[in-house]
Amino acid sequence: MVQPPHRPTARTKIPNLFLAGDYVQVPVDLATMEGANTSGKLAANALLDATGSGAQRAPVIPMYEAPELESFKKHDETRYRLGLPNAFDLG
Repeated sequence: MVQPPHRPTARTKIPNLFLAGDYVQVPVDLATMEGANTSGKLAANALLDATGSGAQRAPVIPMYEAPELESFKKHDETRYRLGLPNAFDLG
């Protein structure tokens, strides 16, 4: 999954600043509790890496993306680029 370039990463250029929340780059490209949870794991892992800790890292599992939905996503991307509403917008 391509990460949104406008979102910050869990590890920052400031040595003792780590970010977590649904706004951080994660393999779950949605504003959800799952995304926030994953960013917390990424922040904890970045902290362990920064300190050189040998502790076990939190597992970060990418969200399953059903291949059957890819054509719908591409169609939605095209409509978005053209300034058209999502096909499911009824209002």
